Amino acid sequence: MSLFSKVKALWDSSPANRSGSQVCVLDPAYHGSGNGKRRRERMSPGIQVKILQRLSRFAEKESLRMAAVFEGNELRVVPHGGDFHGVKVFFESETSAYPTAVMDVIRTMKRGGAVTLITDDPNLSSQAEQRGITTCRYTTFKKALDGDGAKRDGNPTPK
Repeated sequence: MSLFSKVKALWDSSPANRSGSQVCVLDPAYHGSGNGKRRRERMSPGIQVKILQRLSRFAEKESLRMAAVFEGNELRVVPHGGDFHGVKVFFESETSAYPTAVMDVIRTMKRGGAVTLITDDPNLSSQAEQRGITTCRYTTFKKALDGDGAKRDGNPTPK
């Protein structure tokens, strides 16, 4: 069973998901820095678009509903609350307001079914869990997104 199949099975077994569709809300901006510390980073528009492209392909392949929340301003290719090839996209320009914005997106998306928050931010994850939201680490999700160590271009994925 692939890593994503295991993660998806966890989501599928939740009582809230049995009666509705699953929505995954992604917080991709919390990263490790070179010195081992983790912090929230603003991504360039180019990086945001690349993430959205990968997410849209993945969401279509796995038949998932997805939303992404980025810290920063709207992109030219997709406005706040817009759709990027099947991925709902939201932006928050104020760092201090970002956790509230993510929780607002979760509240909005929850109306359409069960929600899983994908984040590596322990504070945001804790807030979501206190509200009964299923969480998944972004690093775990990224492994599924990357193909769970599958070969690319004939070369194994570096460890």
